[in-house]
Amino acid sequence: MGKILEAIATDHLCVEPVIYEGDSKFNRARNRYCTLGEKLMAKLNEEERKMLDDYSAAQNEESVLYGIDRFVKGFRLGVLMMIEVISDEDDLILHEGESV
Repeated sequence: MGKILEAIATDHLCVEPVIYEGDSKFNRARNRYCTLGEKLMAKLNEEERKMLDDYSAAQNEESVLYGIDRFVKGFRLGVLMMIEVISDEDDLILHEGESV
């Protein structure tokens, strides 16, 4: 069995992006995000913090759903490209009596 099929079958397929902790762009973005978040939370009262948490959760849910849709569409596009490549394979073969 192929490695990808085995990973799917055993629930070991990881399609989550891997962000490297040593990446300076990632570290700068994360530090800025954390710093701004801490400053904002310090200015909010309890009710406002709850509202911001709810807002963040809703935003995260929307982002996850969008990412799933992009993944599915990209996967389908890849499969359709493979079908196109396979279905046109006969065009690559010169049959008896044909010329280039």
